[in-house]
Amino acid sequence: PEAADADALSTALYVLGADGLSSVAAPGGDVGAILVLPGDGPGIVRVIVANLDAKTCVVPESAGVEVERIA
Repeated sequence: PEAADADALSTALYVLGADGLSSVAAPGGDVGAILVLPGDGPGIVRVIVANLDAKTCVVPESAGVEVERIA
């Protein structure tokens, strides 16, 4: 609910990387997150969405975009 909280959580996630997602945005928790990471090959982007439903966060799957949802 506060910008300072969002800033602190985003900084923590930036430092921890994808491995820290379960600590920052635990499945089923109150914190939602979107990570955009390099994919498994050139021109591939990996998008991880945590605790945000498909209506709240629309990520169109297309060539070059891998989407993973964690609820």
